[in-house]
Amino acid sequence: MLTDSHAARRITDEMVALPLLASDDSYRIIAHRFQGCADGPNVYIQAGIHGAELPAILVALHVVESLAGLSNADAIRGDVTIVASSNPIALNQHFFGEMVGRFSVADGRNFNRCFPDLSDSFGAWLEAQHRPPALSDIRACLRALLAREKPETVAEGMKLQLMRLAIEHEICLDFHCDGESVLHAYVPDHARSVTDRLAQSLGLVAMLTGSAHNSGSFDDTINGLWSLLLARHGSSPSAFRRLVAATVEFRGRGDFDPLLAAQDAGNVISFLRDIGTLEGAASAPPSKAKATCSPLVGVDWGHAPVAGLLAFNYEVGNQVSKGDVVARILDPSGRKPMSEAAPVHARTSGLLFSRSHLRLARAGDVIFKIAGAEALPQNENPGALLEL
Repeated sequence: MLTDSHAARRITDEMVALPLLASDDSYRIIAHRFQGCADGPNVYIQAGIHGAELPAILVALHVVESLAGLSNADAIRGDVTIVASSNPIALNQHFFGEMVGRFSVADGRNFNRCFPDLSDSFGAWLEAQHRPPALSDIRACLRALLAREKPETVAEGMKLQLMRLAIEHEICLDFHCDGESVLHAYVPDHARSVTDRLAQSLGLVAMLTGSAHNSGSFDDTINGLWSLLLARHGSSPSAFRRLVAATVEFRGRGDFDPLLAAQDAGNVISFLRDIGTLEGAASAPPSKAKATCSPLVGVDWGHAPVAGLLAFNYEVGNQVSKGDVVARILDPSGRKPMSEAAPVHARTSGLLFSRSHLRLARAGDVIFKIAGAEALPQNENPGALLEL
């Protein structure tokens, strides 16, 4: 553990080792811990669970430097923990000059799935509590449950360690980026007092609300625990109502811009001030425009009906109407590839907040996402709402 010499009580860099590989080599993650000196919401931030989503890592690194550079150590009221690069496994998956960051090459699983599911055991513990438990007791319970987990792979061990770090905090933010997209976030239906502030402070263009039940993603796993708590003690301590995990998508993979990342990090710092984790007044919101708020079940996940070259008719951030041809897919071996291109229509009206960064689609690929206002029939199964 490395400690800042001028603020020994305040800042530590904790090295968390992951399970050994067959070669006896090991990975590690670094958790930057900023210890608060007063009451304030504890916040956990991680980035890069998909490895190749480098703009998200860059924002997290800027936040680390901003916090470390605070001239007044007492300005940090609540604890802040940041894992700026949370997946060293993905960062080391390179094939023929390309990083494969979303999936594990060992088993093909999405790295942001299969986080430890404690819901049954935690639910049973809650049932045995005859009065609202203290946050300290909740954390002690979750620590004990995680201690019983037996990871069988390096990836499982990594997710277990990230969960151990996260459960010590009321607010958890998971930083990602999309293919090509506007700045947006996935948030649960509860804790809107926190997520609305997040949207305003960061200048989100879109906010998708709800849960992809049983997806096993980091945010859904944690929010699932808080949903159980709120279901039993929802009318009790107000501290329970700020327990939340959210995923923030810092635009697209090509938006790796140090200046833009510094601005985003400044907005994250402003959010921390707004919720009371840091002292001081929050900065003015980066935009007066309110984020488009859409239920997750209202998102049109546009799929490619056939394989081919992908040509878009709309840019991210554009409004589209139901029935509009958002994209066309060209047959690379066809005689009339333009005139006979396969159209892909919008199935709802709303904001085109994301599209694929690739220009070659396979049949079935998700090639765009539209934030609509009403639930769509194809989204009746919430577990199918997230991409693989």
